[in-house]
Amino acid sequence: MERTQKSTVGVLGATSLVGAGLLPLLVENGWQVAAFSRRPISTNSQKGIRWLEPSADIGSDEIPY
Repeated sequence: MERTQKSTVGVLGATSLVGAGLLPLLVENGWQVAAFSRRPISTNSQKGIRWLEPSADIGSDEIPY
């Protein structure tokens, strides 16, 4: 199915094995991707993918369940 409206999806662990395989599939299907990785990414030139580093402002014990 081809998307006519650009929607954004966030992918945590975008440099993992699963994330690396998922990103191109999402872009091919018309998604704008906000890709999160703990590792610094040297390039931001991939069309449709915006690389972000997760915020470390809250500790794991402060995450609401």
